[in-house]
Amino acid sequence: MGAMEPFLMPVEDLFRLRQGRAVMATGRIERGLVRKGDPAEIIGLGCGNTWTTS
Repeated sequence: MGAMEPFLMPVEDLFRLRQGRAVMATGRIERGLVRKGDPAEIIGLGCGNTWTTS
């Protein structure tokens, strides 16, 4: 298992910020790396959108 593997973080909780205009997902990173500004895809429950990390 190394940093070159695709980023994987199961979402444990969601928090709504700024009166619901922003959502913060939290969880434990299982593999890979992510940096501020990297694209991340949220999959599952019919969602497959790509977001920018911040």
